[in-house]
Amino acid sequence: EALITKGQAKAIALEHAKLKESDIKNYHIELDKDNGHLEYDIEFNYNGAEYDYEIDADTGEIRSHSKDIED
Repeated sequence: EALITKGQAKAIALEHAKLKESDIKNYHIELDKDNGHLEYDIEFNYNGAEYDYEIDADTGEIRSHSKDIED
């Protein structure tokens, strides 16, 4: 079971992206197991860019992140 909540994971991603919840669109979060570790997969859009985060569900550490500009 995850030690951090979906809300906490969302807050970590938004803080890293320097965005507010009211800024983003198409928000999606999913708790997933990757190589035996629980992580949150988070996706959202802001101002023509798609943000992707993988956040450790036990520590809150950002494992990976990307920002892709949509064409």
